[in-house]
Amino acid sequence: MESLSTQYFENESKLPTTTNQEHIVYRDSIFNYPLFNAAEWLFGVVPPFLIVSGTLFNILNIIVLSTGRFGNVSTRILLTVLALTDTVVLYAALMRSWIDTVWWIDLRMLTHASCPILTFISYCSYHFSSWNLVLVTLERFVSVCFPFRARKICTKKWTIVALITLACLISLVNCHFLVFQKIEDNIACTPPRGTYFIFITKYFYWADLAMRSGLPFVVIILCNICIIYTVSRSLSRRNPASAGESATNQGSKLNSMTSMLLVVSFTFITLTLPVMAFFLYISSAPNSTYSDIARNYFLYAVTHLLYYLNSTVNFILYCLSGSKFRAAVLNLFGVQNCFKHGG
Repeated sequence: MESLSTQYFENESKLPTTTNQEHIVYRDSIFNYPLFNAAEWLFGVVPPFLIVSGTLFNILNIIVLSTGRFGNVSTRILLTVLALTDTVVLYAALMRSWIDTVWWIDLRMLTHASCPILTFISYCSYHFSSWNLVLVTLERFVSVCFPFRARKICTKKWTIVALITLACLISLVNCHFLVFQKIEDNIACTPPRGTYFIFITKYFYWADLAMRSGLPFVVIILCNICIIYTVSRSLSRRNPASAGESATNQGSKLNSMTSMLLVVSFTFITLTLPVMAFFLYISSAPNSTYSDIARNYFLYAVTHLLYYLNSTVNFILYCLSGSKFRAAVLNLFGVQNCFKHGG
C-alpha cells in the first residue's frame, strides 16, 4: 500500500512522474474530491490499529505455538513462520506506507540502497505469506485425505525443506527489484523507464497478482473442497448404530485443528479476493481525470486494508474456531478447565 504521493498501487506505474511543484498542485487539486479524502483518512487511521494489534496477536501466536501444546510439529512450524511473515508484511509494507501517507516520507527514498531492498522485502513478504498459508492447507489436506502417508510427508524435516524451497523460489521471482529498482530523478522509488518499466507494468503486474492471490486462491479452494468432502464422506459412511465414540472423535477433529485451518484459509480468500478484483479492475479502469483517480484510490484503500487485515486476525480466528488452540491459550494464562479440550 502506497500513498498517492507516489502511487495508488504497488506497481507504481499508474501515476505520471512530476516535479515537486507539480506534485503539490496535484495534491491540492485532488483534495477537492471526497473519495480521495476518505481514502487518505483510512490510510491515516486504520494502519496503526492493524500494526499494533497484528504485532501483539502474532507474538501471542508464536508463544502459544512454542509451548508444544497445540498441533503436530509440522503445523506448529508452518503457523509460527506464518505469524513471523505476517508481521514482516505489517512493518515492511503497511507501516512504511502509513509513514508515507501521514508524513510524506518514503523510507525507500532515504538511500539508493533502501529503494530496491525495501521493495524486494515487501514483495517477498506478500508472496511468502500467501504461499505459507498454501503449505498449511496442503499439510491439512494430506493429514485428512491421506492420513497414513501424512506420517512420512508431514514431518519436521520435509516442512523445513518446503519452507526453504519456497523462500528461495520467491526470492528468485523478486530478485529483479534488487538489480533494477531505483530512485528516478530524486522523486520516486520506481521502475526506470524503458524495457524494465514495460516488464513491470505488462508482465510482472500479472505475475504478482497470480503469486499474491490468484494461484493461492485456487489451491486453497481445491484443497478445502477435498478436505470437507473427505470428512463428510467419512462421517456419512459410518453405521449410526456403531458410530458411537469414534464418530464423535472424528467430528472433534473437524471441530478443532481442521475446522480452525478451514476458517483461516477461507478468511484469507475472503480478505484477498477484493484486492484481486481491484488488480483486474484497475488494469483497464479509466484514469484520465481527478474523479477517476479519486475513485480508484478509494477502492485501492478499501481493498488493500482488507488485504492487510488478513495479516492481523489469525490469533482471533484460532481462538474462535480451534478448541485445542483456545485451550493452549487458556493454559498459557493460567486459566484451565474453562473449555473442554478439542481433539
